[in-house]
Amino acid sequence: MKDLPIQIDEVDKVFHVADVHIRNYKRHDEYKQIFNQLYQQIEDRKTDNSLIVVVGDVVHSKADMSPELVEMVREFLSSLANIRPTILTPGNHDCFTPDHEVLTENNGWVEIGDYVNNKSKDPVATFNRSSEEVEFQRPVRHIKKPFNGKLTHIKGKEIDQVSTPTHRTIHQFSARPDDQYYVKDAADIKENYLVPTGTVPNEKISNINPYASLLGFSFGDGTFVLKNEDTGSCRVQFRLKNESGIGFLKDTFNKLDYDTSFRESENEVTTVCIYSDLAKSIYEYFEGKKQIPWNFLSEDDAFIESFIYGYLKADGHQNESGGWNFVSVDKQSVDVLVSAARTLGYKSHLSFDREIYGNYENSKRQYKGYIRASENHSRTRVKEKNVVEYDGDVYCLTVPNETLLVRRNDKIWVSGNCLENNPDRLDALTPIVQAMGDPNLYYLFETGLYRVGDTVFSHMNFMDDPEDYILAKDIPDKYRKIALYHDVVDRAVTDYGYVLKSDEVSEQTFVGFDSVLLGDIHRRQRVSEYRIEKMEVPKSEVEKYLNAGWEIAEE
Repeated sequence: MKDLPIQIDEVDKVFHVADVHIRNYKRHDEYKQIFNQLYQQIEDRKTDNSLIVVVGDVVHSKADMSPELVEMVREFLSSLANIRPTILTPGNHDCFTPDHEVLTENNGWVEIGDYVNNKSKDPVATFNRSSEEVEFQRPVRHIKKPFNGKLTHIKGKEIDQVSTPTHRTIHQFSARPDDQYYVKDAADIKENYLVPTGTVPNEKISNINPYASLLGFSFGDGTFVLKNEDTGSCRVQFRLKNESGIGFLKDTFNKLDYDTSFRESENEVTTVCIYSDLAKSIYEYFEGKKQIPWNFLSEDDAFIESFIYGYLKADGHQNESGGWNFVSVDKQSVDVLVSAARTLGYKSHLSFDREIYGNYENSKRQYKGYIRASENHSRTRVKEKNVVEYDGDVYCLTVPNETLLVRRNDKIWVSGNCLENNPDRLDALTPIVQAMGDPNLYYLFETGLYRVGDTVFSHMNFMDDPEDYILAKDIPDKYRKIALYHDVVDRAVTDYGYVLKSDEVSEQTFVGFDSVLLGDIHRRQRVSEYRIEKMEVPKSEVEKYLNAGWEIAEE
């Protein structure tokens, strides 16, 4: 328990403020008028033992704060603190619908809903705006939140984002290579804005890794044959007519100092076989299957580019524009190649919706990939923006780079992540409060107990695990107990009349508190009321109910 240095022995009145949502440039004159009315209302009702508590979301967007917005926030907080000691808590986050996918280092594209629900730690692809490179980073927070209302839908050739209106969205205004990256709320993104879709093009590697290129060629044109399951003895066999492919193998074998024969048959087919440790190494890399594993993405850039070079030599077709088309019956392998190429700065696509079959009845479905080197930055232009009604959970992750490589409906782009609890970045209010240095303003960021005289505030930061929240039963009864929480409570009702659901925070979370000061849901409502309720529970569940604040009734 932390004692706040506020000279009050007995708190007799608390003024509850939440969800102010000061916008970046809009309606500042109206804000000032309403704020002046608020200040006057508090002045008329304050006492010498009263406090002001602001429960989150002072600013509408934490992603892009103009000097005007910062000044208005400073004036707002300063004016409140000048009236009475003011306690401030952080607001919350913005998220995607669960069908958005993130690119993981070891398991490929995973729907963000599944990733969060499974609390995966597999590093995900992010975009470093300084180096303009794709980097895999381990998330520092998994976020899931019920949402009912209007989401923002942004569409373009390579973007199909559906998110909460204030979700951080990365964009640029022009196609100049030196144009900087900006961040706006999704709702404020306009048509013709440019959204990054991957890293900038890398310089072509000067030295091809011969082993990696042989792996790629073997995947494209080789046949894997296991000769002895006990010893792992195997061979990789090629049957080639193309002089380019034959020349590639001869040059590669020479670099690897590997000696084998090239046997040409009467039908002008050249048969080449790889044996010994080299064949075993190739066989084991693919685990004996004609499938590229997703952990291929964890290889270094030179290895990946050399592999792609070898594969396209075997199974690629170059079109007039300089791009390469290729097909495979294995969807994962095409997906891996397209995704890996995107992390290297190539323009790349995978056709899921196009069924391509061979000329025979037993032909399998094939999947088409496309890769093209480009000297330009990878961007897509916003073509359309609208709103959609949504009732369900939304999800996001927090990563140090503050961005995520996202895919939805086969389109890949770079979007912002949730900044909350990011150890490498301050939240929006911390620098403002620190710069103000107002002795009457107290920013409670961490979950914990904070005492003012006879009153204890239990701040429940939505970023923390609800299991770590300090409940009323854990606070000595000699104190008045007040809970502070900014996020969804089960069965709360939104402005549009939707009933929200939360598996983690309900009215039972607040049993025993004298008052609960909430934020996030912009509607005055009654979640629960004082009552006595009796119910029979199995003996095995008694402890759970006691921990939630229930008592055992006398017979």
